[in-house]
This record gives sequence, C-alpha cells and structure tokens, in this order.
Amino acid sequence: MNENFQNNSSTGLEGGPVGTGAPAAQNNTVDYAPDAYSTQQPVYQQPAYQQPAYQQPAYQQPVNTPDYNNFPVVDEPEPPAKKKKTGLLIGIIAAVVVLLAGAAVCVFLFLCNDCKKAFSTTSYTDENGKTVKVCQSCYDDSICQECKEYASDLKSYENKDGDEVEVCEECFNKATCDVCEEFAEKFTTYTDEKGKEVSACAACYDKVHCSSCKEYVVKDDRKDYTEGDTTKMLCSDCYDLATKACDVCAETFGASKTFSYEDNAGTSYTVCADCYNAATCDDCNAYHGGSGTKTYRDASSKKHEVCADCYDANTCDECNAYVANGAALCDDCKDADNNESTALYCWYCGGRIGSSDSYKVDYEGDVFHISCYSEVFDRMYCWYCDGEIYAGSDYEVDYEGDVYHPACYDAVFNTDYYCWYCDGIIDDYDSYEIDFEGDIFHEECYYEFYGY
Repeated sequence: MNENFQNNSSTGLEGGPVGTGAPAAQNNTVDYAPDAYSTQQPVYQQPAYQQPAYQQPAYQQPVNTPDYNNFPVVDEPEPPAKKKKTGLLIGIIAAVVVLLAGAAVCVFLFLCNDCKKAFSTTSYTDENGKTVKVCQSCYDDSICQECKEYASDLKSYENKDGDEVEVCEECFNKATCDVCEEFAEKFTTYTDEKGKEVSACAACYDKVHCSSCKEYVVKDDRKDYTEGDTTKMLCSDCYDLATKACDVCAETFGASKTFSYEDNAGTSYTVCADCYNAATCDDCNAYHGGSGTKTYRDASSKKHEVCADCYDANTCDECNAYVANGAALCDDCKDADNNESTALYCWYCGGRIGSSDSYKVDYEGDVFHISCYSEVFDRMYCWYCDGEIYAGSDYEVDYEGDVYHPACYDAVFNTDYYCWYCDGIIDDYDSYEIDFEGDIFHEECYYEFYGY
C-alpha cells in the first residue's frame, strides 16, 4: 500500500484548536499510485466525503452539598395492579348509577298519579274506565264517601253528628233537601206548581203546605196565621176558616184541621177534630152521634170507639176479643179442645183472655187484660172535686198522699180556712175534720163540739 496513503490517513474526527467551537478545514484527498503492471486507466483522485466533526464542549458536573430538606420528592410510579383497582371502581360507580336510575324510575312509577308527592296506596276507576293509582289523601278527594265510586266533582254536607261528608252529586241529592240542601234523615216528596217532583225536609215541606189541609200551596196563595206564639202557613180557604168556630163546641178553629159530617137528619156540620171523633165511628167515619157505640182494642192496644157494624166486624162473635181481617172467631174460640170452664174474660172490656195472653187480678179476684187493668187502676182522681186526673197532666199531692188538680190544690191549701167552732186559722199542716154540712174544724174542736 502506498506509504503516503498510510501516513496521511485520518480518522476525520480531529478538530480545530480546543475552545474555538469550529471545525478546522482538512484535506481529505486520497492519492492512488498507478500500478506498473496494470493496464488500467489512471485513477483520478476523488474527494471522499467526511462528516465534519464538531468540537463539543466538555460538560462539567457541578458538585453541590445535598440539602435533604429541599430534596425533591419524586412520585413513584404506581404498580401495574393499580390499573385493575381503578377499573373495578369505575364498574362499581357505573352499577350504582344504574341502580339509582332504576330506583328513580321505580319511585316515579309508584308515585301518586294525581299529586306526584306521595306513594300510591290505592286506586280508583275514573269516568273513562282508566285505573288511577293514588295516595290515600287523593283517593279521599276523588271518591264518594257513601257509594265509594269515583266522582270528578264532590259536594259536601254535614251529617247529624256534625261531620262533613264529601259525596258525589247523586248521593248528595239523596241525603239533602232539594230546597235548602241541608242533610235530613227523612224527606217528603211533593209536586210543585211547575210539575217538578221535590224531595224536602220537614221544615221546607211545611213552608209550602197548608198547616190545616196539608195541601201544596202556590206562593201567591200562602197566608200566615198566628195562633198564640206560633205562626203557621195556611191556604186562603183554611185561612178564612181559621176565624170561624166549630158548629158543636163553638171553639175557634184556628190553624187546626176542620172536619165535616152529616147527622141522621142530613144536617151538615163543620167541626173540630175532637167533636168529629166524638160523633163518628173511628173505623168507618159514619155518624153515630155518640149513641150506640162500642169499644174494642186492637192488637197494639189502641182503643176504637165504633158503630155496631164495625164492632162486629172486628171482634170475636163468642168472646168479643179483637180479631184481624174480619174473622168471626178468635183463635182460642176456634180451638175445639178449649176447656170452656177455664176460659177467662176481662172484667173491664168483656173480651176473652187468651191462653197466651198476660193478665192481672185485682183485690176482688176479677181478671183484666194488662192494658185494661192499667186503665182502671192507674187512674187518679182529685180528692177535692173527684174529677179524673188524666195521664200526663199536672197534679199536686198533699201530706196525706191525696192527689189534686193544681187549681183544686190551691183552693184547698192556698186559702185560709177558719175553724167553725173556735174561728181560729187552720194551717196547712193542722189536723182537721169536716162535718156532714161541710164545715171544717180543728180536730180537737171537732171532738169537743160533737162530744167524742
């Protein structure tokens, strides 16, 4: 090999002077010597491309004393297992979100369809046939408390206990008066002047019906009649009669109902209720004038004063006990096995006391129906005037147990009496005697005068 080539070879890494920072220019031409035995063309000198080598400044590591207080903390990289925990956490969060969303949907589905505030606990069917799930409060606001049916518009009234009741229109009409729309337990139906049927309470019914004849009265024909402290509504005809008197007792009719009958001579009478009952049969209303009447008691012990025909039609032909439906004999008299010797008859009414009837016996041994016994022995008579003290009327009792009409009691005890013998006052609680002439004495004066 050419010695010059060998000696002039370069690595191409030599730089310029140290510290300049710029590469030095080099001659990198390669010389090729011709071979004496070669026939080849001479080799031309080709410049060879060499990557310039740059002089890199040498880096000197600074030497510092470590300050452990300010030593930077380097986060250690998470281990690979941390990625699995992160994925699991994301899955849990997603599941919770799904559950919460499902719960929210369920809550929404179970909310009251009306108020959307409370859970539905019951349901009703609306007017379109749709089932509506609601809470109890909305149910109460939409359901009639009487028929338990849905109603879009409820009406309310106060019942007899003062409680408010919300009902549908149909139940409201059934429970309230058509006139005043107030609750009532009983209603009376009538037809007004327009032909409309009205169901009214007692108060509203009385306002449009004559107190005497009980007929419906149009507004223009209603007249007020005052009797004592009471004002009643009368029709014009009854109002005119109110100032007239009974043809029998001559008492003013007032607002009381009047009656009419004809006697046996064909004379017409307009009378009060008492005179009508006294002159006519309680059963057939035929005139009898109070003569030839007979009395019987029905199954409810109501007394009937009737004509002879009605008496025969309603009493047993054998024992005169009441019989229903016009039967000729009572059950006891129909019984063939009845022992006539043991049959009992009421001392007061003469009716037979059946084998299953209760009865009482007085101190003389006479037997009575229970009702007849009460009528005979439960009566009271005034000690002073001997008049009967009727059941339910007022009476007074003196210190000896005698009973009096109030007026008779005043006449006896609230008037000063003087002894016929000594002229001294006989006090309320003094013992006294009355002689055969009606004169009164102190008890001791009576004995002294008559020598007892």
